[in-house]
Amino acid sequence: MTSQEYRDKAERLLATLPGQPMPSLDAVRLADVYARLALSAALDTANEHAEEARR
Repeated sequence: MTSQEYRDKAERLLATLPGQPMPSLDAVRLADVYARLALSAALDTANEHAEEARR
């Protein structure tokens, strides 16, 4: 998955449902995992571009 796809999943998990004042703790934890995966994917992509630029 791309960084943007992970970010989109995290945002959907954190969107509150009608009648709920806030997302569940499980949703917040899972969104945190997706946010970390998004960061990792972005860093991997940046490293790949840097390696290609050096060649």
